[in-house]
Amino acid sequence: ALTHAMIEAAERIPYIEAQYMTAQFVREALVRSLSRPSGPEVLVVMTHASHGLLERLVMGANRDRLIRRLRRADRHGRLGIYYPVVPSGAGLCQVVIHSKVMIVDDRFFRAGSSNLNNRSVGLDTECDLVIDAHAPQARRSVARRRDDLIAEHLGVDAATFAT
Repeated sequence: ALTHAMIEAAERIPYIEAQYMTAQFVREALVRSLSRPSGPEVLVVMTHASHGLLERLVMGANRDRLIRRLRRADRHGRLGIYYPVVPSGAGLCQVVIHSKVMIVDDRFFRAGSSNLNNRSVGLDTECDLVIDAHAPQARRSVARRRDDLIAEHLGVDAATFAT
């Protein structure tokens, strides 16, 4: 319920880093958000390819289906789905995202163990910490955490990203 409420509350940027993002309620909330003419920009960072046969069949196929649905709903060009890579001897190598972070605007910061898939939200025991920032200093801190994460993925320092 909290994840759903956070997505619905987004006015500018819901930033999501997710190992697995396949839950139907997440897809539906993001589709509603992307369908609004003046909705927020949606920024998702996730692993590009699943590893292992079972993970590819279950998580990979469902993740790809979710992405296709979000792209169809993105009539206003506000969806960004990214996967990080680093240089290696054989070219670029994908970074496996294991984080479970959601930052909405400069107000909500959520980090913990819950994935955005049906098993994690409906069956497993998970623990997340959520900060609902109201004071201006707290809101700036939440925004800085988001900007720090984005800057890290881009390979630049946070000050460079801020400009």
